[in-house]
Amino acid sequence: MAQLLEDAHILTQPGSKMADVLYAAAWICGEFALELDNAEATLEAMLGGRVNSLSGHVQNILKICAHVCNRLPQFVQCRS
Repeated sequence: MAQLLEDAHILTQPGSKMADVLYAAAWICGEFALELDNAEATLEAMLGGRVNSLSGHVQNILKICAHVCNRLPQFVQCRS
């Protein structure tokens, strides 16, 4: 699902009916943020490009953002 969001620019051509698929992918990624291999890349994909034109996926962005922020203290401790 994350790969779908990252490749949204390819899938959303004029006249395409992919909005529902991308919305579902965003929902799944939000619900299963702990399972994402690269949450930061998924978050970037959701915040940029054509995916951000989807209304109603703000909650999913916040879930992934919370997951990324939750991992920050561990990252900082590992680097010190």
